[in-house]
Formats: sequence, C-alpha cells, structure tokens
Amino acid sequence: KKLELYVKQNGHCRIPYGDPVLGHFANNTRREYKRYQTDPEASSLTSERIEQLNELGFVFDVLKHEWDTKM
Repeated sequence: KKLELYVKQNGHCRIPYGDPVLGHFANNTRREYKRYQTDPEASSLTSERIEQLNELGFVFDVLKHEWDTKM
C-alpha cells in the first residue's frame, strides 16, 4: 500500500535510497527477484506479486533501467 501511495503521489516508482521504509522494501524485493530468477521456489516473491509490482512500474534492475532509459 505504501508503494501504491508513493506512485500516486510521485508519478513514478523510483524509490530514493534515503527512504527508510520503501528503500528497505525495494532493496529486499530486488534481492528476492534475483533469487526468483534462479530458483522461484527459494524466493518469497510469487509470479503474481511480480506482476503487481510491474504494473506499478517497479524497477527490478536499476542499472538496466538506467541504461535503457538513457538510450
């Protein structure tokens, strides 16, 4: 819910590192996504949750996103 509110207020899902709650959430989510890619059963993320986060515009790979948006 906090992420949805952040997106609604800011118009994007690029969470600043300094945000103590959402920054921690984003870091953990990205770590679990990497785990999901290699072994979905070892991750706490589900395909449904990944789909929900994608719909919000969550960036799972920050470096790739930055590269893709600068091209």
